[in-house]
Amino acid sequence: MAKAGGAAKQLHDIAAIEHAIAVGRGGIWLNLNNEQYGKLKR
Repeated sequence: MAKAGGAAKQLHDIAAIEHAIAVGRGGIWLNLNNEQYGKLKR
């Protein structure tokens, strides 16, 4: 998901994301347009 969204651009970014997932920590930011946000709120 992070790769598709453009967040994971370098090897250390990918490693940090994978580590956070492995230990059960972290979060994710979504860049949504108004239509996507409206659907998410429903």
